[in-house]
Amino acid sequence: MMFRPVVLAFLAAAFLVAAPSLSGAAVLAASFGGARLGITVGEWRSLPLPDGAGPQAVPACSRDEAVVRVKGNPLTATDAGDGQETCAYVSLFGDAVLPHSVSFDAAYRASDLRYVFDEGRLAEIRFDASIDAYDDVRAALDRQFGPPATTRFDRVRTPEGWLQRVRLTWPAPGGAVTLVDPVPPFTELEVRLAPRGAPAAGALAASGAGAGADHHDGS
Repeated sequence: MMFRPVVLAFLAAAFLVAAPSLSGAAVLAASFGGARLGITVGEWRSLPLPDGAGPQAVPACSRDEAVVRVKGNPLTATDAGDGQETCAYVSLFGDAVLPHSVSFDAAYRASDLRYVFDEGRLAEIRFDASIDAYDDVRAALDRQFGPPATTRFDRVRTPEGWLQRVRLTWPAPGGAVTLVDPVPPFTELEVRLAPRGAPAAGALAASGAGAGADHHDGS
């Protein structure tokens, strides 16, 4: 994530010396801090593994030969265009590509952590977590960026009926951070860093919504 320099330096140090269960803020530093928008695939591969990814986790991308040959692998399936490449931390077992979750804090894990490159440059980072982790994720983002700039409420249809959904956005240098709760299968929330105005991707793009209302904090 594109952090302010002083905060990034603090969180990077916290990531390197933290105990096995990192704070939510340190996980955000691990998944976003080093992987700044605009870096190359090679630069991303050289970053330390996020805590809790597991000893067999390796950085892999949808154009890697070992990944391409696996039909229906979870990386190639998420590529949205010819110039896109999706990367993640995975285990490669024969004809299986198994994505790893990482520790978020002592209670929760971040899953489906994805790094989307467009024409060789990092254009989006996103991960999911249980909807039960909302308070922890929100607190970590608030500590990093302050109160959200906008809060939007709408409704989303689920197999069990309509649910209220919230979308919070924090401005970040070079982009914006968005937290959406819930996203399909409606037991998860999604955190996404992308350039401002970029179209939704991942689970959010697949969900439908009813009428919504925006609240602009501080306006």
